[in-house]
Amino acid sequence: MKKILVFSLLIFFSVIALAQDIEIINGKYYKAGMLYTGVHKEYYETGELLSKINIVNGDIDGQQEIFYQSGKKKELRSYDEGLKDGTWMKWNEDGTKVAEANYRIDLKHGEWKIWDDKGVLRYEMYYRKGKKDSTWIMYDENGVESSRKKY
Repeated sequence: MKKILVFSLLIFFSVIALAQDIEIINGKYYKAGMLYTGVHKEYYETGELLSKINIVNGDIDGQQEIFYQSGKKKELRSYDEGLKDGTWMKWNEDGTKVAEANYRIDLKHGEWKIWDDKGVLRYEMYYRKGKKDSTWIMYDENGVESSRKKY
Protein backbone atom coordinates (compact mmCIF):
# COMPACT_ATOMS: atom_id res chain seq x y z
CA MET A 1 0.00 0.00 0.00
CA LYS A 2 2.85 2.34 0.86
CA LYS A 3 4.43 1.73 -2.59
CA ILE A 4 1.14 2.54 -4.31
CA LEU A 5 0.85 5.79 -2.37
CA VAL A 6 4.43 6.81 -3.19
CA PHE A 7 3.92 5.90 -6.87
CA SER A 8 0.66 7.86 -7.00
CA LEU A 9 2.31 10.91 -5.46
CA LEU A 10 5.19 10.70 -7.94
CA ILE A 11 2.75 10.63 -10.86
CA PHE A 12 0.72 13.50 -9.39
CA PHE A 13 3.75 15.76 -8.93
CA SER A 14 5.13 14.80 -12.36
CA VAL A 15 1.86 15.91 -13.99
CA ILE A 16 1.99 19.21 -12.08
CA ALA A 17 5.61 19.74 -13.14
CA LEU A 18 4.79 19.01 -16.80
CA ALA A 19 1.91 21.47 -16.73
CA GLN A 20 4.17 24.26 -15.52
CA ASP A 21 7.30 23.84 -17.65
CA ILE A 22 6.45 26.39 -20.35
CA GLU A 23 9.03 29.16 -20.56
CA ILE A 24 8.75 32.51 -22.31
CA ILE A 25 12.04 33.56 -23.88
CA ASN A 26 12.19 36.76 -25.97
CA GLY A 27 8.41 36.66 -26.38
CA LYS A 28 8.36 33.04 -27.60
CA TYR A 29 6.78 30.13 -25.70
CA TYR A 30 8.95 27.04 -25.20
CA LYS A 31 8.33 23.65 -23.65
CA ALA A 32 11.24 21.26 -23.06
CA GLY A 33 13.46 23.50 -25.19
CA MET A 34 11.14 23.35 -28.23
CA LEU A 35 8.77 25.99 -29.58
CA TYR A 36 5.40 25.24 -28.00
CA THR A 37 2.13 24.63 -29.84
CA GLY A 38 -1.07 24.23 -27.84
CA VAL A 39 -3.21 26.01 -25.29
CA HIS A 40 -1.36 27.65 -22.40
CA LYS A 41 -3.31 28.45 -19.24
CA GLU A 42 -2.23 30.69 -16.40
CA TYR A 43 -3.83 30.71 -12.96
CA TYR A 44 -4.21 33.05 -10.00
CA GLU A 45 -2.39 31.90 -6.86
CA THR A 46 -5.79 30.85 -5.52
CA GLY A 47 -6.30 28.46 -8.46
CA GLU A 48 -8.80 30.39 -10.60
CA LEU A 49 -8.11 30.69 -14.32
CA LEU A 50 -6.32 33.95 -15.16
CA SER A 51 -5.76 33.51 -18.89
CA LYS A 52 -6.04 31.06 -21.74
CA ILE A 53 -3.75 31.56 -24.72
CA ASN A 54 -3.54 29.72 -28.03
CA ILE A 55 0.11 29.19 -29.01
CA VAL A 56 1.39 28.06 -32.44
CA ASN A 57 5.13 27.50 -33.02
CA GLY A 58 5.97 29.60 -29.95
CA ASP A 59 3.79 32.58 -30.88
CA ILE A 60 0.43 33.67 -29.53
CA ASP A 61 -1.86 32.94 -32.45
CA GLY A 62 -5.60 33.41 -32.34
CA GLN A 63 -7.35 34.50 -29.19
CA GLN A 64 -6.16 35.17 -25.68
CA GLU A 65 -8.83 35.29 -22.99
CA ILE A 66 -8.14 37.00 -19.66
CA PHE A 67 -10.43 36.55 -16.68
CA TYR A 68 -11.17 38.27 -13.39
CA GLN A 69 -10.65 36.13 -10.32
CA SER A 70 -14.45 35.80 -10.17
CA GLY A 71 -14.32 33.90 -13.48
CA LYS A 72 -15.91 36.70 -15.53
CA LYS A 73 -14.17 37.64 -18.77
CA LYS A 74 -11.92 40.69 -18.48
CA GLU A 75 -10.29 40.89 -21.93
CA LEU A 76 -10.35 39.19 -25.29
CA ARG A 77 -7.29 39.74 -27.47
CA SER A 78 -6.51 38.61 -30.99
CA TYR A 79 -3.11 37.77 -32.47
CA ASP A 80 -1.66 36.53 -35.72
CA GLU A 81 1.75 34.85 -35.41
CA GLY A 82 2.59 36.82 -32.26
CA LEU A 83 1.42 40.20 -33.56
CA LYS A 84 -1.66 42.09 -32.38
CA ASP A 85 -4.20 41.62 -35.13
CA GLY A 86 -7.96 41.96 -35.05
CA THR A 87 -10.38 43.19 -32.41
CA TRP A 88 -9.52 43.48 -28.72
CA MET A 89 -12.26 43.95 -26.11
CA LYS A 90 -12.29 44.73 -22.40
CA TRP A 91 -15.06 44.50 -19.79
CA ASN A 92 -15.30 45.70 -16.20
CA GLU A 93 -16.06 43.27 -13.37
CA ASP A 94 -19.79 43.92 -13.77
CA GLY A 95 -19.62 42.67 -17.37
CA THR A 96 -20.01 46.08 -19.02
CA LYS A 97 -17.87 46.54 -22.13
CA VAL A 98 -15.45 49.42 -21.52
CA ALA A 99 -13.15 49.23 -24.55
CA GLU A 100 -12.96 47.92 -28.08
CA ALA A 101 -9.83 48.35 -30.17
CA ASN A 102 -8.58 47.13 -33.51
CA TYR A 103 -5.10 46.20 -34.67
CA ARG A 104 -3.54 45.15 -37.94
CA ILE A 105 -0.03 43.69 -38.05
CA ASP A 106 0.78 44.98 -34.52
CA LEU A 107 -0.37 48.55 -35.26
CA LYS A 108 -3.48 50.39 -34.10
CA HIS A 109 -5.76 50.29 -37.12
CA GLY A 110 -9.46 50.98 -37.43
CA GLU A 111 -12.08 52.06 -34.94
CA TRP A 112 -11.47 52.33 -31.19
CA LYS A 113 -14.23 52.95 -28.66
CA ILE A 114 -14.09 53.66 -24.93
CA TRP A 115 -17.10 53.44 -22.61
CA ASP A 116 -17.30 54.40 -18.95
CA ASP A 117 -18.15 51.86 -16.24
CA LYS A 118 -21.85 52.63 -16.72
CA GLY A 119 -21.67 51.71 -20.41
CA VAL A 120 -21.86 55.28 -21.74
CA LEU A 121 -19.76 55.83 -24.88
CA ARG A 122 -17.06 58.44 -24.11
CA TYR A 123 -14.63 58.26 -27.05
CA GLU A 124 -14.71 57.21 -30.69
CA MET A 125 -11.26 57.17 -32.26
CA TYR A 126 -9.76 55.99 -35.51
CA TYR A 127 -6.29 54.85 -36.45
CA ARG A 128 -4.67 54.01 -39.75
CA LYS A 129 -1.41 52.06 -39.71
CA GLY A 130 -0.67 53.19 -36.15
CA LYS A 131 -1.42 56.88 -36.65
CA LYS A 132 -4.43 58.94 -35.59
CA ASP A 133 -6.90 59.21 -38.45
CA SER A 134 -10.28 60.61 -39.40
CA THR A 135 -12.54 62.39 -36.90
CA TRP A 136 -12.27 61.63 -33.20
CA ILE A 137 -15.41 62.25 -31.15
CA MET A 138 -15.59 62.82 -27.39
CA TYR A 139 -18.81 62.44 -25.39
CA ASP A 140 -19.82 63.72 -21.96
CA GLU A 141 -21.01 61.59 -19.04
CA ASN A 142 -24.51 61.50 -20.56
CA GLY A 143 -23.30 60.25 -23.94
CA VAL A 144 -23.84 63.62 -25.64
CA GLU A 145 -21.17 64.68 -28.11
CA SER A 146 -18.91 67.26 -26.47
CA SER A 147 -16.15 67.75 -29.03
CA ARG A 148 -14.64 66.61 -32.32
CA LYS A 149 -11.12 66.64 -33.62
CA LYS A 150 -10.04 65.92 -37.20
CA TYR A 151 -6.79 64.08 -37.93
